[in-house]
Amino acid sequence: MNLSSRLGKLELLVQAQQPATPTFWTPERIERWRQWAVRLLESMPRERAEPAYAELISLPAERWGPITRRLDDMARRGADGIYDSTGWPHWAERAIALPEAVCDLLERHPDAEYIWDFSCQDCGLEAPHRSRHERLGSQDAYALMSVCPLCGGAVRYCGYTHRQYRETWERQKAELADGRA
Repeated sequence: MNLSSRLGKLELLVQAQQPATPTFWTPERIERWRQWAVRLLESMPRERAEPAYAELISLPAERWGPITRRLDDMARRGADGIYDSTGWPHWAERAIALPEAVCDLLERHPDAEYIWDFSCQDCGLEAPHRSRHERLGSQDAYALMSVCPLCGGAVRYCGYTHRQYRETWERQKAELADGRA
């Protein structure tokens, strides 16, 4: 075996050990995540935002607190375009924020979830809810808050979604009635 073939084999071995080029976390997606993280940090009280920022830049993800985990999850959703109405037309109209009351709930209930849609009927702010593994009865029993800290609207299971569907149905019903008259 000559030197050039040995070097060729060595080059193949080195290339195989190098990590693959990332395709999911592209520079554009990282920038969108950063923009959403900044937007969310600005929506938080300073005494909540500063520790969350410090955790983001200095700790591995498995050591983040509940507020920082939620901040990252929301920034990822924003980076994916979910909050820009690409998936559902009413997302762009919703309040996307982490106000003090939500941060406080996350601290007091670190196992709170966002799996189901608990939201303000008026502004659409998402609210954390109890674990779906708890047996509580009605859907609204899972809610950890009943009043929106931003606008004072009622927080319910699918509150904003149901209101949007109801308004759309009412509008379509009126348009049909006007067309027949």
